[in-house]
Amino acid sequence: MVPRKIDFGPIDIPLSCTLFLEPALRRWARNIAPVSGEITEFIHDWNLCIIETLKMPENINILGPLGKRLMRGTTRFTNYTSLCIARAPDAEMQSLHYAIRFSESVKFLGDKINENPCIKFVDLGCGLSPLATAIASTHTRTVPYCIDTQPQIADIYGQATKTMGVCEPEFITWDDARNLATNKKLDTVVAMGVFPYMDRKEQIARMKFINENIPKFLIEAKYNSNEKIAAETTFTPRRLGRLKLEIAHAETIETTMIKNSLRYLHSYMSALATSRAFLERDHSIFFSR
Repeated sequence: MVPRKIDFGPIDIPLSCTLFLEPALRRWARNIAPVSGEITEFIHDWNLCIIETLKMPENINILGPLGKRLMRGTTRFTNYTSLCIARAPDAEMQSLHYAIRFSESVKFLGDKINENPCIKFVDLGCGLSPLATAIASTHTRTVPYCIDTQPQIADIYGQATKTMGVCEPEFITWDDARNLATNKKLDTVVAMGVFPYMDRKEQIARMKFINENIPKFLIEAKYNSNEKIAAETTFTPRRLGRLKLEIAHAETIETTMIKNSLRYLHSYMSALATSRAFLERDHSIFFSR
């Protein structure tokens, strides 16, 4: 039997990521970096607002089958997303990934804000994640930007922030970000879940620019120690070796990558002690400074 192909709308995947984030943070709270009650409450309100925004007649048609299923489920059952995480195939591991990504981003930005309350940061590949608006709303001296290639994301994001009455990050392009960075108007980048969707040459080009022009960054990429099964966009020991030759001060970045990746693996191993599936496929590594 051939599996039925699922057609995704332009915001179906980003919608699932933000709706599953709240139960994921609850489920894995003991295994991830702490996320404050203020932020978790913000996520709850954000998701309710996103759902109401997408119920508007002008927005409902941008949802594909997955998005419409999520909307039906969350409208009928208050614990729908929690049940999905508990019962859907592979959802347990994916939810842990969501929780790690978000909590590490919050920790990273919080550490940088402690050093400088006026950071100017961009969430590269933001989707519908409330990260940028949550940070900017709780740390009002920061300057937030968002980048996403789907124009519908910016529309929904803007409508939701206006409804909530919270900080609306400015949506910009990568070229805009480059200009801001070279003019010292952007000093921090968080990029979770977006680099692996780029051609590897593009990943390296952006890493080189960020390394040379943006003082603070947290970038997620994919890694596989097995050259034979690694995706073309995934880094392997050989590809990482080439990256070290192409990027200045790579030793420092490599040190933090190892430290970050050990934190990531520890989170997985402590949360899913009997599973090693995440090591058998492409898994995440995190470059930071």
